[in-house]
Amino acid sequence: MLKVGEKMKRLIIESVSIISPDIQKAKYQEFKSGINVIVGDKIKGNFIGKSSLLRSVFHSLGADAKFAKDDWEKEGPYIYITEFKVGDKKYTILRKQELFRLFDENNTELFTVINREDLSKRLNELFFKEVYLLTHQQSYSLAHPVYNYLLNYIEQKEIHLCEFRSFNSLTAFHGSYYSDLLYSLLGVDSKEYSNAVTTKKELESDLKLKQDAEKSLLDMLNIINSKSNKELSLDEIKALRDALTRFEEQYTELASQANKTKTKLYEAYNAKAELENLVKDIRYSLEDTEKTGRSIIKEHICPICHNELQDTSNTYFENSNEVQNYSYQLLDVEKDLANIEREIQKLLVKYEEYLNLIKDIEIRVFDNKSEISDKLELIGLRKIKSNINNEINQTKSDIIKINSDIEAENIRIRNLKKLRSDVDKFYLKALYDISLDYDIRIPALSKINKVDQKFQVDGNQIMIATVAWLCSLLKTKYEFNKTSLVLPLIYDNPNNANFDAENDYKIFKLLFDNLPEKGQIVTSCVGFEEEKYSEDFDINIINLTNPQYELLNSNDYQNCLEKLNRLR
Repeated sequence: MLKVGEKMKRLIIESVSIISPDIQKAKYQEFKSGINVIVGDKIKGNFIGKSSLLRSVFHSLGADAKFAKDDWEKEGPYIYITEFKVGDKKYTILRKQELFRLFDENNTELFTVINREDLSKRLNELFFKEVYLLTHQQSYSLAHPVYNYLLNYIEQKEIHLCEFRSFNSLTAFHGSYYSDLLYSLLGVDSKEYSNAVTTKKELESDLKLKQDAEKSLLDMLNIINSKSNKELSLDEIKALRDALTRFEEQYTELASQANKTKTKLYEAYNAKAELENLVKDIRYSLEDTEKTGRSIIKEHICPICHNELQDTSNTYFENSNEVQNYSYQLLDVEKDLANIEREIQKLLVKYEEYLNLIKDIEIRVFDNKSEISDKLELIGLRKIKSNINNEINQTKSDIIKINSDIEAENIRIRNLKKLRSDVDKFYLKALYDISLDYDIRIPALSKINKVDQKFQVDGNQIMIATVAWLCSLLKTKYEFNKTSLVLPLIYDNPNNANFDAENDYKIFKLLFDNLPEKGQIVTSCVGFEEEKYSEDFDINIINLTNPQYELLNSNDYQNCLEKLNRLR
């Protein structure tokens, strides 16, 4: 068992529910803290849903699992409900396609989002440390939730040593994200390094703007100084007027954009009001239908003709279908409502930006006057020259300050990069120790000197080397990123066709030996031989006995449906 920092909280998966509303079938599976092994029969144990069950865990938490497209969700989009603990607090997350909803232990909703950017922000507020990665536009952005799970999941069909291919949709960031991701997860760069890089880029952008502004001001001053203290000629006044007109054009364009944004805001608010009214109507219909159902059972009276019913089963069945339909309609409308609310927030931010830019122009150029003519009437040549000189001096001072801040960020970045050497040394020792203890042959191991340095092994060693690589990274994470979250380690063992029993035993032994204290492992196997490990490990065996390609069943549907209804 692997020791981890006392302050590190554990995320423990307690149960997973997979619901198909279209065929009214579901799968409900509970898990325990510690080691969980999903087992299938040696003869009929393949294609019974072990992998789908494992893929559903991080899929429900925001990753895109690599389900077999031809065989999974063929009955229509599924609803995933995962119950988990972080420390001593319980949570439930619901996923339906792009919609995510998180609830506390009292089923009180904590948030609803419909995209991974917002999901990242909310999950980071509650659980994760931020990971920032370089986008294709060469700026750092908050990583999607999936990037937090990459060290903790091995997909049976995507065993690629020193590569992350266990999930779909890993192309949102620049191809060089690999190094930044590893060091961030291991606690060296994380948010501090990303902020330093981002701040430096912003400062360099500000510096360019200030330098351009200084050049423009000097050009204007040269026009005035060419006549010393004499009055300006008509041509020179025209040149000055042209310079100020450029500011007026900018002002007019910003005002136009602000008005267009305000119009869109009004339209969005109207759409939101319509959706909120629709939610109220659906909830009213849902409550009325549920009340009718209870009345049918209790009073045996037809809700239409008010005659006494001899057999309420058919009427109650139709009523129950209406309840389910309203529930699904409610989820879809709430998804649309969350979408329009997000659009309103974006428009509000954009509108505020336009107003601030307009205000800045008014203060700096027009002195709160809206017409260029007013400005020219109020100030004379000396006033213009004095103001320009003051602004030049302020701009020079700003440039000095920005250069000083850039140098401070450079020092911070250099110091953070130096910290990588400690992480590199710890990781390399962990990898060396594991390869020695489990007899893993890694060619040129002595030449590996960095966390982000990739390596290769022989084909028959790739499985155990991949597990050793991830275990070494996780051990390093627990050592250096002591305030991060300890996630479950999920290992989807491939069907045993290409691996001998001895190799399989070493892989499971390596996994179980690296179970974090009070942590969780969820893995799978066909024909698992528990007696080989039971002396050293307490293992929760989960036997799947369903027919092939029939993980979902009718027996679990009512239980899962009740969970869904409690989250309305």
